Formats: sequence, C-alpha cells, structure tokens
Amino acid sequence: DYAIFISQVLSGFLLSISNFFNVTEIVNNENKKKIESVNNKIELEKINNEKLKNEVNKEKIENKKYNKEIFYKNSEIISLLEVSGLSFLSVNDLGKICQPISSHCQNIFKTEIEGEKLSNIVFPNLKPGMKDFEELKNNLIKIFGADKEFFDNIKIRFPRKSLITSGDESKKVILRVSYEPIFGVDKKIYKILCLIEDKTTETDEYFTIRSESCLLYTSPSPRD
Repeated sequence: DYAIFISQVLSGFLLSISNFFNVTEIVNNENKKKIESVNNKIELEKINNEKLKNEVNKEKIENKKYNKEIFYKNSEIISLLEVSGLSFLSVNDLGKICQPISSHCQNIFKTEIEGEKLSNIVFPNLKPGMKDFEELKNNLIKIFGADKEFFDNIKIRFPRKSLITSGDESKKVILRVSYEPIFGVDKKIYKILCLIEDKTTETDEYFTIRSESCLLYTSPSPRD
C-alpha cells in the first residue's frame, strides 16, 4: 500500500511538473508571438520612417530646386528692369522698403530708402487716420501669404499715383506706381515689387497736379 501511495504521489508530481512545463511553453509561445508582433511593428515603423525620411529629403531637394528657379527668375526680372531704366523697390510684410531696390530710385527720391516705410517715402501725403492710408495699410496686411488670384483682385485698390517732394530744392515730382507680387517657395506672396515712374513732365490729364497739397488717390482710370 505504501508503495502504491508513493507511486501515486510521484505520478501526480510528475503530472504537475508536466503541466507546469506545458503552461510555461504556452506562455513562452505567446510571449514569442507578442515579441514577434512588436518586432514586426518596429520593423514596419522603421520602413515607414525610412519612407518618410526619403519623402522629406525629396521635398527638400525639390524645394532647393524651386528656390534656385525662383532666384534665377527673380534675378532675370530684376536685371531686365535695371536695364530698362525703370525704378522699382520691394515692400515686406512690415510695410517697409527692402531689397531688391533699383539703383534708379536714387534719381527719384534723392535719399536712402531701404528700411523706410512705403507710406513715408512713396505716399508722404497719406497720414494715419486718413481713409486712403488705412485702406493701403489693411490691404498690405491682407496681401502677404495670399496667392496670385487674391492679389489680382485686390491690387486695384492700391494707390496708383502720388506727389512727393524730392531733393534739397523741394522739387515736386509726380509718381505713377504699379505693383507685382514676389512669391516664396510655398507659392505665397512674401514681398511686393513696386514699379515707380516719374510722370512729372507728362501732359496726361490724369497725372496733372491739381493743387499744391496732393494728388487724388483714387483707382486708375480704364486707360491707365
């Protein structure tokens, strides 16, 4: 009887050990599956990150290429404008005059204009509080970061003529101003190019000084 008891105890013990190892094997297999799943996810994440990295690098290359194209195109335009003898200046999102600035501007304004406010240099008769001043200010705020379609719709509201005093002799000079956008890599406007023409000697009625104080700042006539 004792031998039978011992045999049953050993059998039960061995069965317990067997069950323990079976359970351990099952847990190990589940852990292996979990580890494999995690590793697969990590590998997939690596692949996705690599794809994203390649896309980012491709985007950078395209942006550099686009930047170069924009630079060369702008350089060509500026060179053509310089050769043409036209005066031009640029305006940033702060409403201040910045590069590119034509060397011919010196002949008109007779002073250093870079860093100065556009309103102070080109439209000195527009003062804060005046309807035309506030309209110019608000339209400049709207235009930066916009696209060409928006620019084309709003540019007709910009003043097209002005009367300034130039040089030590306080010579009266009548200006005609036109505007073109300069785009950044995102194809949004980040500068405005202003073309300046001296119309003082013109006989066109539209550019005739009607008073000693200022010109009208209305939108141009259809023939302008």
